[in-house]
Amino acid sequence: ILAPDAHYAASGGAFFVAVDAAERVVGTAGLLRTGPASGEIRKMFLVPEARGQGVGRALLDAVLAAARARGLERLTLTTRYRYDRAIRLYERAGFRLAGTAREPRAGDPGLTYALRLAPERDRTQGRPSLRRRSLALVPA
Repeated sequence: ILAPDAHYAASGGAFFVAVDAAERVVGTAGLLRTGPASGEIRKMFLVPEARGQGVGRALLDAVLAAARARGLERLTLTTRYRYDRAIRLYERAGFRLAGTAREPRAGDPGLTYALRLAPERDRTQGRPSLRRRSLALVPA
């Protein structure tokens, strides 16, 4: 039994869960605060059938909004080479490769990406959010 929100909220972060129309969990994403103005995206995961449906983008948008609401200026995330679709999503959102991960897993050194968040007053009008009839994002 997990209580992810307690862990993430304790650091000043947030945890999101995407559910489908049948209220099955189809994705997760967490924001872990790592410093006064920095955070890390953790546990970004989608079940295979949710991939390519806008669920990942909706989760990422929720995390980015939470980071901005908390006044964070920089986010990082770690992913693996094999997650090419996720890497494209992160790069489209403005993340840039920052180096290799500190802790390799199963021989895969992994990749670290970083994003500098613009203050609200410096942001241009964003594109419309992705909305899906069968998707709900709920803080855990």
